[in-house]
Amino acid sequence: PSRTGLQVRRRRLHRSWRPSEVVVGSRPCRGNSILIPVQVPVSVPQEFLDRHGLVRAVSRQAPGVPRTVAALVDHAADRFGHALALADRSSSFDFVALRDAVDRAADVLASAGARPLDRVAMSLPNTVDVVVGFLATMRLGAVWVGVNTHLAPPEQQFLLADSGASVLVTTAAGAVAMAAPGTGI
Repeated sequence: PSRTGLQVRRRRLHRSWRPSEVVVGSRPCRGNSILIPVQVPVSVPQEFLDRHGLVRAVSRQAPGVPRTVAALVDHAADRFGHALALADRSSSFDFVALRDAVDRAADVLASAGARPLDRVAMSLPNTVDVVVGFLATMRLGAVWVGVNTHLAPPEQQFLLADSGASVLVTTAAGAVAMAAPGTGI
C-alpha cells in the first residue's frame, strides 16, 4: 500500500496494456482489482517508480488531430466540407456553414464583452443554437456555462449569479425568468 492507502499495480485485465500505463487499484474483487487509469502525480519520487517498474505517463497529442475544440470546427470544415454536420427539427448545418455560424456567433459574443476565460452562460432550448453557442464560446477561449431551461427560475438565477458569467445568451422568456437582483440582468 502507498501513503494514500491505495495499491499501485500494473494493469492485467486487458491485453492491450502497455508498461507505460500506470493504474491505481482500489478494492480487490475475486482476485482481480477494479483499476482506474491515472497519471502519476509529479510528487511521486522517481525511485518509487523505478522500484515498482512504473513509468510516468506522458500526455501526447494524436497526429493530425486539432488541440482544441475550436480548432476542430475548422478541421472538420476543411475535411468534410458540405457534408451534414448538425441538424434539429427546423434547421441544419453542413460543416462549412457550421464554421461560419460559429465565427459569427463568436463575433457577437466578443462584441457583447466576452473575452478569453470569461464565463458565458447559455440557457437555450434544445436546438442547433446550443451547439453553435458552445463552439463559439470555445472559439473565444471563454468558459461555457450551461443553464438548463427546465430549472425553476430561482435555480437558474442561482446558477447565473454563482457562475459570475459576463454574458448571458437566452430567449426573451429566459431573460425574464432569470432577471433577479444579483444576476446582473
